[in-house]
Amino acid sequence: MNSKEIVHSVSEIIDVKERINSLFEKGHALMNKEPLVGIELSEFILNEAKQYGYAEGEALGFNLKALCNTVLGNHEVAIRCFSSALTSANKSLNNKLKGNILNNLGLLFNQIGDLEKSLIFYTDAYQIYEKGDDERALYTIIMNIGIIYLRTKNYNLGIDYLKKAQEYYRRVKNKVNVCLVANNLGMGFFTMDNLIEAKKYFTEAAEVSEEINDKINACRSSLYLGLISLKEKDLKTAEESFHKSMTISVENDMKVARVFNYKGFAQLYAEMKQFDRALDQLKYAMDISAKLELHEEEIEILHLYSDIYSQMGNFEMAYKKSIEHKEMKEKWLNDENVRKIQQLQISNQIHQITREKELAEQASVSKSNFLSNMSHEIRTPMNAVLGFSNLLIDSPNLNEEDRASVSAIKQSAENLIHILNEILDFSKIEAGKIEFKSEPFNVEREAKKVQQMFVLQAKQKNLEINFNIADDTPRNLLGDSFRLGQILINLTGNAMKFTAKGGVTINVKALDTLDGKVNIQFQVVDTGIGIDNDRLERIFERFKQASAETSKFFGGTGLGLAISKQLVELQDGTMVVTANPAGGSIFTFVIPYLIVDEAQLAEQQKLVAPKQEIFYETFRMLVADDNPFNQLIVKKLMQKHYFNAIVEAVDNGKAALSMLSRFKYDVFLCDVKMPDMEGTEVAERIQEGGEHKEMPIIAFTAGVTDDEKKRCKDAGMKFFLPKPFSKEELFQILFDVGVIKSQTT
Repeated sequence: MNSKEIVHSVSEIIDVKERINSLFEKGHALMNKEPLVGIELSEFILNEAKQYGYAEGEALGFNLKALCNTVLGNHEVAIRCFSSALTSANKSLNNKLKGNILNNLGLLFNQIGDLEKSLIFYTDAYQIYEKGDDERALYTIIMNIGIIYLRTKNYNLGIDYLKKAQEYYRRVKNKVNVCLVANNLGMGFFTMDNLIEAKKYFTEAAEVSEEINDKINACRSSLYLGLISLKEKDLKTAEESFHKSMTISVENDMKVARVFNYKGFAQLYAEMKQFDRALDQLKYAMDISAKLELHEEEIEILHLYSDIYSQMGNFEMAYKKSIEHKEMKEKWLNDENVRKIQQLQISNQIHQITREKELAEQASVSKSNFLSNMSHEIRTPMNAVLGFSNLLIDSPNLNEEDRASVSAIKQSAENLIHILNEILDFSKIEAGKIEFKSEPFNVEREAKKVQQMFVLQAKQKNLEINFNIADDTPRNLLGDSFRLGQILINLTGNAMKFTAKGGVTINVKALDTLDGKVNIQFQVVDTGIGIDNDRLERIFERFKQASAETSKFFGGTGLGLAISKQLVELQDGTMVVTANPAGGSIFTFVIPYLIVDEAQLAEQQKLVAPKQEIFYETFRMLVADDNPFNQLIVKKLMQKHYFNAIVEAVDNGKAALSMLSRFKYDVFLCDVKMPDMEGTEVAERIQEGGEHKEMPIIAFTAGVTDDEKKRCKDAGMKFFLPKPFSKEELFQILFDVGVIKSQTT
């Protein structure tokens, strides 16, 4: 089949990921016989993957292209493709795929003879697979590393790795690899002149290879058993072993193996003083080596010629062969030096590619730092804008016109925070730092919660907002409910924005269930303006909307759909958009979840306090923040809802420590970034001792990255209140830390 026929054969597969994976498997199966077809398929995979923003698909495409170029001997092209494959694999967060690519790079450098580079890539792959659950891949790497160590004359290390691999292959009864590893272990011990251990492993390889009809390993083990017998002066057994190995090599057209056997016979006949027969064997070996350009073997054969002629007493021929041996060795060394220079050039290219990769990673870190700082600088003033807007809206002294103005300010601030959150999420996904929780949740409750969020907006636009869930859908699942909510909010908000009449519907149903795992399909259906067919494929691209007019009239960053799709795919799901026959669009995504029972769900769900309006609980709070507006917002909220609470504020870390040394507080709300002393340092000093050691410390920060949260937690700030915050978030945390017994609405 040509590439077009292969592409056509998978055209009925609707799911993009499945289609790309199927093409990769077909290309991988063809690469040794039809590498050019494989390259054509890789180009199709790359185009398809880039079109849908499927990073794992891009990695597969580059990987296939590199493998096919390796087969063709285009090593420089292969190296560049592997480098691109690694970059895409990093974006996809698929460590197993990354390990496979690193292993392939190890194989490539092994093939071109750069064993040092080969070992580096094998070791990188080993570190990835060591943390995973793919034992087969892990022990393949261990075996490869062991073989490289043997080839670089690190025999003890090589034997250690190969013994680990052999234990695994015996345990899983992988007899093919049992043979392979046994032969390599035998080689290691043979080179170290430990004939007892060498014989043990070559015997194992011979027995198992005969059992599974493995001709290559049978030929190799018989050859070396013959060489061991020759060293032990057991000439009869040596001859039997060489005959067995030679028979296999002739029957299976194994020309290189025949060279080794002819050399073995030559040494055997020389030991038996049958010199003419020995010279005949060397002639056969030399003829094959010359045809195959096995220069190292030619050099070794000339050395054997010289040695045998010396034993015969024909010193003239011995000298002649010795001169030929010397000249050929020098020529081979010169050629080898040229080859090493070529390898060095390739290595320099790899170094350049690696350097470019490092610079790209540094740029990514710089970008992440910039986004983090930008987030902090924007969130700090936005906390004041939103906080005072909320306080003003609740004020009974505002007339309706002023209340509408304040509401507009609040809405604009919330939109800005939403845009900021989208950019940060996009940055996390791009940097591979986004994580998913695995906790029990009720899918009906979470989806209905999203529907309820948009009831008021739907009412204002005179739209319907509906929710349906199929009766046979399992309700209690294990997964990340927060990310599910984020995806549904993005899609529903998008649908509401582009719908002027009719409504929006959220549908949920189970597609299939197997071994406690269920694929849940979610649909957000709208009757809005719809998307042109020629623009459907672009809708998930970053910073893209259906058209420039869309952005002009409806606003937005164009990130929400791209983020949602990536969040789905990072959970092994899929997302597509189709036209709604009734007008509008249908966004469909599927995520696999584990099913949990009611008891497990109830045990892990947090109890929420009863909600009331005003409370008279007594507690003392210290607030440390260098921004006076943030201090004021917290004070006013507490005064409004908790009349008996005592709230005191300072503007730096040293002042906070001074207050804590003089007074007892029930809770400490501490800004993380302050000019004189970081909030984390303040927390660490509190943890060192004193009466406030057990006092709850809440990190009050505009930095919302995972790294920031971890830094706060490590310092002893076990609770986290991001800026800008709502009163509900503040009171929920105060309830969680045990300061209050109930919350406000």
